[in-house]
Amino acid sequence: VSTQSTGSSTSDMAGAPIVCPGHTRAIRDLRYSDDTPDGIFLISGTHDAEPMLRSAESGDWVGTFKGHKGAVWNATISADATRALTAAADSTMRYWDALTGDELYQWKHDHIVVKACDMNSDGTFATSGCNDKKIRIFDLSNLEADPRVISTAAAPSQLRFTPDDKRIIAGSRDENFLRVFDVETLEELSCMELKGAVTYLSLTADKQHMLASAGKTVVLVSLADFALVWEHQVESEVESCALHPDHSVFVTGGLDNVIRLHNASTGDVLESSRAHHGPVHSCAFHPLGSSYATGAGDSAIRIWPYAPKPPAEP
Repeated sequence: VSTQSTGSSTSDMAGAPIVCPGHTRAIRDLRYSDDTPDGIFLISGTHDAEPMLRSAESGDWVGTFKGHKGAVWNATISADATRALTAAADSTMRYWDALTGDELYQWKHDHIVVKACDMNSDGTFATSGCNDKKIRIFDLSNLEADPRVISTAAAPSQLRFTPDDKRIIAGSRDENFLRVFDVETLEELSCMELKGAVTYLSLTADKQHMLASAGKTVVLVSLADFALVWEHQVESEVESCALHPDHSVFVTGGLDNVIRLHNASTGDVLESSRAHHGPVHSCAFHPLGSSYATGAGDSAIRIWPYAPKPPAEP
């Protein structure tokens, strides 16, 4: 797999992206590892059933996780980039060695599409969200143990452990609520009504906030008290969102195929692009803020350079 740089006549972005070929169907999830001695890595979940690992800087292909027999809806990588987790339409969540690409374990979910997955901060627990309206929590030190189960009001399509590993935040495309569950008691602690179904969740780099897209809005929520920090309107239904590490800008991926870069204080659009030829289902900011990645229904991943623009001269 190779990479190439390309521009777009329908873009007003500051720089041309790196285009990462290799996938053949829609990209549904993009997540970064932390900074490791070997670099930072980007994992992609895709409907072609072959999630891939890439260099976050160059977009170069590192490896493919082979084994799924259905569309992969979610994919995540551990902070140290040694383990990966994927959720798919083949009714499995799979646990991988990210260094070798070997499958370490798979959990079958009784003919139920697995839409969401996540690992906690130190890679000791995993969670899955399924169309049976259940969240399952798995102990990664005892792979064959039965999961603990949380019943929910709607099928989870997005799940994230909070950075303290004590809670799980769930969002669904079937309802307008963000829900918070206690990992130990399995009880629902809180819920927040949004202005649309929840399409994407993204933890911020400071590990103190959660960004969520819902309908034509993006919201920033404090993890300390689950309070709304800000809410911004977007021209299109929003499929995905990510916040720069310094909270100055955020990016949205639209159902209208448009990538938008917004001022985080005002919500104003600073740059936009129609480089993708399909809904932009996923986006993520590089942990150091130097770029962001977008993935769409056209099967392409694009890595966009980012640098703050100097203030305008008076």
